[in-house]
Amino acid sequence: MADTLKQSELESLLKVVGEKPPSPAAPRPAASGVTNYDFKRPERVGKEQIRALERLHEVFARNVSAALSSQMRTLIDCRLLGMEQATYQEFTLGVSNPTCFNLIRAPELEGELILDINPRLVFGMFDKLTGGGSARFEAPARALSELEWKVMRPTLNRVLEQLRNAWESLAPMRFEWASHETNPQLAQSIAPNEPVVLISFEMTLSAEQNGRMTLCLPHNLIEPVLSRISGLWLGNKVHRDEHTRDSIRGRLATAPVELTCTLEPVHMSLKELSELEVGHIITLSHPVDTPLLIELDGQPTFLGKLGQLKSRGTTCVRITGEA
Repeated sequence: MADTLKQSELESLLKVVGEKPPSPAAPRPAASGVTNYDFKRPERVGKEQIRALERLHEVFARNVSAALSSQMRTLIDCRLLGMEQATYQEFTLGVSNPTCFNLIRAPELEGELILDINPRLVFGMFDKLTGGGSARFEAPARALSELEWKVMRPTLNRVLEQLRNAWESLAPMRFEWASHETNPQLAQSIAPNEPVVLISFEMTLSAEQNGRMTLCLPHNLIEPVLSRISGLWLGNKVHRDEHTRDSIRGRLATAPVELTCTLEPVHMSLKELSELEVGHIITLSHPVDTPLLIELDGQPTFLGKLGQLKSRGTTCVRITGEA
């Protein structure tokens, strides 16, 4: 080979050295509006239906607070935490063991739903029902016994009644207890890959015990009523024809109401009350000229005057004005 380069070769080499290296191709921008989809966690319930379910179960949470507080004579607060969609297997893997796992049957729907209550809450309510003191209660780390299940059944029935009342505006439901488990892995009435809607509630018992209650709604169970959920709970305008309005008026006209008249109360001692026998006469303290208070379903509505029908000889009340 020759040790020297020709002038043309030297110019070509200098030209190559002076050029800038090619810049790498810029990455293509991602398409707008495209999101990743996880096929392991399919979302079959729309956002509007989820919001409607949230409104429905907010009512359920408030009713549970009132029902359990009146039963246990203590403050119980239940509030909705949130909702998510998952698979049944993911739900059972996230539940503690042991737990209070209740399977609920709905004859109007094909399948079962699940109400899981943290055992710390259940033991706390059991302590209140059985006369527990005001000291902070430490829940035992064990499953509920059959005796404890029986004591707690009326309380669980109250929760179930409030769930029935919340769903009544959507469709009449007859929720019934099917069975209960302490180990969630033993409840295999739902396929592991079945999509479910999980509704979580936070419950606080006397500002001391707190825990979570979760309602599991399988998609196949609520699918027949999803369309009605959107229509009833999202404030959609419903256009009713005259026949429908007449039907509603007719049902309202035949709805039973309770009408009561209140007299002035009679006071007596315990000794006088214990000496009462059949045939004794109790003298009323209500003045003749004082009007009676007439209440309609517990609401003061009219004023009346006590009298007697001559034709029938029965006691009656004449309405004289508004309360």
